Amino acid sequence: SGECSTSSTSEGGGVLGLVAAGKVTVVVKEGSIQVWSRGKKGRVKLGSFEATEGDRKQEGSFTKAAWNAKQQALVVLTQRGTIYVFNLVENARKEAVPPTVSSSIGQKFSSVLITVRAQFQCSTIRPSALLLDEKTILLGCSDGELVAYNWDGYQKAKLLLLPPSKGYEGDNALENPQCVTQLQYCKSKRMMLIALKNGMCALYTFSGEGLRLKSSSSSFCWIVAPRS
Repeated sequence: SGECSTSSTSEGGGVLGLVAAGKVTVVVKEGSIQVWSRGKKGRVKLGSFEATEGDRKQEGSFTKAAWNAKQQALVVLTQRGTIYVFNLVENARKEAVPPTVSSSIGQKFSSVLITVRAQFQCSTIRPSALLLDEKTILLGCSDGELVAYNWDGYQKAKLLLLPPSKGYEGDNALENPQCVTQLQYCKSKRMMLIALKNGMCALYTFSGEGLRLKSSSSSFCWIVAPRS
């Protein structure tokens, strides 16, 4: 899956990063998603999705995004725990490039429609990290918890790495030192690296193929352990 990488681009403000999605690049901002062509002869914006003002007040800004090639879908998280699954639908009719894109004049591109395939709310958790495969949406959360959903929003499993800490509820949740900041998966070893905000790291070993999370602490070990 293609994960969101940070970008220094600040045009329009709030750029979170870029996601490689097949033949296009997806630019994820705090309140919008843009799809751009990718090539040597210049880049052309092919489509966009704008969150409404009401949605942003209720759900918060977009925070994380990742692409899964087998599902042909983009998953985007928000500050307050909403998960969006977007489809990128290519228009069969090719259109001429706007004349302002001088390096691409004469070419024609298919526009891309960004549609909401699924939307579900994680009411009791605040996701802070994201990992995908064709069957699972795996979330690292602000309280040090791992939660696995299927692509229809059904929760399959969860695992709490550390005892819950108090004082980090609501919009303050992502400041929790136990917050999961990164998930990295090695398919050949069937292992996942989990990094927390406080510098702790753990390795999780999957018993089979894919991101099949088990609700058992025997599946992971600390490599930078919590202080006793």
